[in-house]
Amino acid sequence: MNPIETRIESVTVYTDRALITRRGEAQLSTGASEVLLAGLPANLDTDSLRASGRGEVGVRIIGVEARLLPLTEASNESAREVEREFNAARDAGSALDSESTSLENRSQTLQKLSSDAARWFAESLSKGESSLDNVTALLDYVSNQTRQLDADKTSLEAKKRDNAALQNALSERLAQFQYGRRPQQRGVAVLVEANGEGKWELELEYVVSNASWTPLYDARVSTNAEKERFELGLNALVTQASGEDWKDVALTLSTARPGLGTLPPKLDPAWIDVPRPVYASAPPAMAMPSPPMPMASRAKRSSSDEAVAFGGAYAAPQSAPEPIEAVQVEASVESDGSTVEFALPHRLGVPSDGQTHRVAIATREFPTKFDYFAVPKRVEVAYLRTTATNTSGLSLLQGNVSIFRDGVFVGKANLKNTAPNAEFTLFLGPDEQVRAKREMTLRETDKNLLGSQKRVHFAYSIELQNLKARSVKVVVQDQIPVSRSENIKVKLRGSNPEATTGELGLLNWEQVLAPNEKRIIRFDFGVETPRETTIVGLTD
Repeated sequence: MNPIETRIESVTVYTDRALITRRGEAQLSTGASEVLLAGLPANLDTDSLRASGRGEVGVRIIGVEARLLPLTEASNESAREVEREFNAARDAGSALDSESTSLENRSQTLQKLSSDAARWFAESLSKGESSLDNVTALLDYVSNQTRQLDADKTSLEAKKRDNAALQNALSERLAQFQYGRRPQQRGVAVLVEANGEGKWELELEYVVSNASWTPLYDARVSTNAEKERFELGLNALVTQASGEDWKDVALTLSTARPGLGTLPPKLDPAWIDVPRPVYASAPPAMAMPSPPMPMASRAKRSSSDEAVAFGGAYAAPQSAPEPIEAVQVEASVESDGSTVEFALPHRLGVPSDGQTHRVAIATREFPTKFDYFAVPKRVEVAYLRTTATNTSGLSLLQGNVSIFRDGVFVGKANLKNTAPNAEFTLFLGPDEQVRAKREMTLRETDKNLLGSQKRVHFAYSIELQNLKARSVKVVVQDQIPVSRSENIKVKLRGSNPEATTGELGLLNWEQVLAPNEKRIIRFDFGVETPRETTIVGLTD
């Protein structure tokens, strides 16, 4: 029987693999028969195969088995197409190498021209054959050409990186076809028994490796006094090199981790012993090969057959006089408490190229509290901080966060795993309008020469300043030294206002500053040591 034509209908991507659902139509006759599928990826997990179906006739599925099928002409043509793409990418890489050589020659020419300019100018000036304007024009030309050359080199390096990534992806796909040219390919046979003749739609599920997704967040913060807001947008970076392109599929992203298996890890004995002499050993015996590892268990399938989106879709372009704001795509969310699945509301494609492809999942606004955090021992400006509550009802996964404050990109941070209704904190960058300046006001050594101990007294002041037109809360952190020797004693002598002490000598103050208010924090401490002791690490 010839293989039936199938298409990938949906994909569920996990953190280290993907569950593929293929569908195809078969014409069945009464009795037992086989339905063949060909051209499947070589790295599919054969233990994960599962078949189901529906159609015009009643069908009993007897079994599902992976096979090596004769290579079809269509597969040969696919291999030739990948080979043509690979050769084209390799030729493009050679052209880029030639361009790189040309740029290097230009660079050497400009360097020689620049070094010869001064000598040429001196000789020409002594002969009265040149002027300062001529030399200035030459130097300007060299400078402009150098800037253009640097820009061309930067652009070329980006093209070479993209070309190398494309060649690697095509090389992997071509290597998968090499096995097929023997002449066999990966296929699956579904053994069925039908009670009549008619059309039957087969659905086959299997798990492939070389596929993953990671979360990426966009934090958008408005610090407007009238409407402070904190929005967190969740995106996904999807990567796959499974050997088959996902074209126009229903994509679901899952936080489940089927790769961990069903059994908890086992602890081996933690042996301790006394040192034993080491003797020269005889040559090691030939090691027996390790037994093959068992195949990973089949990935859990989503309990929902259809993904229902909530939220909006992209606004359709209209020829209206007023511009229409774009609406963010929202994925539908399903959670069973331990795992979360995001079903994207639109079909999309992810090629098997090993590169990351970004897709939007959802955007949520969280209740938040803003304050400022200052470490004046290190820097004089305070850092804006937000403490938000995860009211989404879902766990937020650990991931990188791109932070936009009042529409301006200010940097990146990292979000830790956050349970529902738990708080999480993000720093949003420095704010020049909230300042904290630290100054040493006293360093005095005890003048008493009769005792065996030496005492040094340190005092500091911290000037806080709020240049904003509204009140702000500032958390100030400083420290006193921490002794590692029993001969060195450190004692906080005073603090105004009183500080909250933490571990390892940390001091914290919480202050609320009115608009344009200045406030002074003072603290002092003493260090006591034997008189002849040298202290290491005591700095301002």
